Amino acid sequence: MRRTDANGWLKVTHVLDGGIAQAAGLSPGDLLASMDGQRITSARWDKVLASLSENTQIHITFYRDGLEHERIIALQSAHVPMQYELTPKKDVYAKLKALFSKDDIPNDWRELFGGFFEAMEWQSLEKNLQNVLNENISLVRPEPQHFFKALKLCPVQSVKIVILGQDPYHSPALAQGLAFSIPPNIAVNSREFPSSLRNISKALAIEGFGSLPNGDLHHWAEQGVLLLNTALSVKLGEAGSHTNLGWKGVTDHLISTLAKQRPHLVWMLWGRHAQSNLPLIEDGLGQCVLQSSHPSGLGVYKTNKPFLESGDKASCAHFTKANQWLIEHQSTPIQWVNAPQSDLFS
Repeated sequence: MRRTDANGWLKVTHVLDGGIAQAAGLSPGDLLASMDGQRITSARWDKVLASLSENTQIHITFYRDGLEHERIIALQSAHVPMQYELTPKKDVYAKLKALFSKDDIPNDWRELFGGFFEAMEWQSLEKNLQNVLNENISLVRPEPQHFFKALKLCPVQSVKIVILGQDPYHSPALAQGLAFSIPPNIAVNSREFPSSLRNISKALAIEGFGSLPNGDLHHWAEQGVLLLNTALSVKLGEAGSHTNLGWKGVTDHLISTLAKQRPHLVWMLWGRHAQSNLPLIEDGLGQCVLQSSHPSGLGVYKTNKPFLESGDKASCAHFTKANQWLIEHQSTPIQWVNAPQSDLFS
């Protein structure tokens, strides 16, 4: 019934599933990307649909003709599908009780935060961000349900490597809630493809892992790479616009506590902003810190620790060094570049 494309997304070939796929607005040829903020696999799709009961709601993200769409579907009694259209996306939030809450953070990460949610830093962020969302939610990236995607995809006990970014992409249709990651439909040779990802792909190729087939880094997060921005939201078109809302206190606490509670992590600090967090990491037990210039633009070649050598002759070798560290500490190395997937669901 469903096949995968080369990137592993589920492709709808028939609108079946007792009408549920149809209720979600899916058509043959659509690529299913996520469900409730989690990347979709065939097993997950089938399992969730089988477990749906009256008034259950699920959030579906899918791609059609290269554009992202979102739906929220619910089941009435007798499993009769009921569709809610989420275009424009801001319409959905009128149906939700809260836009921003600590309840969006997975339980294991909430435990790591401890009593932080009672602190003024969290309460200030909560108030400031809620005001921004109330003013014009359509200008906020990523969508609120994706603010904590990095934590949802990478449980505390699964973290092996932390890559720190600054804030989400502020260009349309790029921010996913994962530092550096973008949707797989953005062509590698397009103007929209960020220079940082292009240079990350170059480094991977130089180190012998191969080039990234696209800019989607979900498979990193699912292997234990925490792709964490130090601000988890941004205003569309304005880089750094939400850094003054209070995110720094939250991510500072997360970084410091994680370094103290999880020994032998690898931290990739690219550029001055990421490296400013070094004091938060140094008190941790047996942490491996890798530093270089930022991979974006011309800065990739600057400083005495360049991400890439001039002429792309060599890289900082961070991906190789990280895997070597993991192996030395009895942990499975990261598969940085996914091998092309064959058509598994014929």
